[in-house]
Amino acid sequence: MKSLVLFSFFFLSALGSQSQTTTEYLYSGLTKYVKEDYYGAIKDINKAIKLDDEYADAYMVRALCNGMLKNYIDVLYDLSTVIDINPEYKEAFVLRANTRKILADYSGAIDDYTRAIDVDDEYIEAYYRRGILRLELSQKDDGCMDLNSAKDLGYTKAEAIIAKYCN
Repeated sequence: MKSLVLFSFFFLSALGSQSQTTTEYLYSGLTKYVKEDYYGAIKDINKAIKLDDEYADAYMVRALCNGMLKNYIDVLYDLSTVIDINPEYKEAFVLRANTRKILADYSGAIDDYTRAIDVDDEYIEAYYRRGILRLELSQKDDGCMDLNSAKDLGYTKAEAIIAKYCN
């Protein structure tokens, strides 16, 4: 009987050491993402999410994979989930805004860029992208104001656009 218990313990321990953690699945997914195996990456990321459905980084990586596959509705779902889990995840707001822009949801995109700026009032990329979008929407004054904010925060790429469209 004692040997059966010991065998069971070692057998279960061996099984436990072979199971992957959420971080390992995420790392595996990222590795596949870099190799442009987006479907394989999503498969691994799904395993991480199954183990921990509050793992914001896993949803973020899955959103990136879905973006490469042009599955924009899935991207929006994943980024919205990231934001629900962590409302301070400013990169998720910008990526969701970029996706909304692709889908021609311009007011939603502006709202998300604004929310990213609300999280970090020195978030250069959010100011820059919102400024560009506002210029595209013929909102010159607001667009130029955003681009000037990006420039004032040190984003020199904004200077050429300001010189061309804001003077």
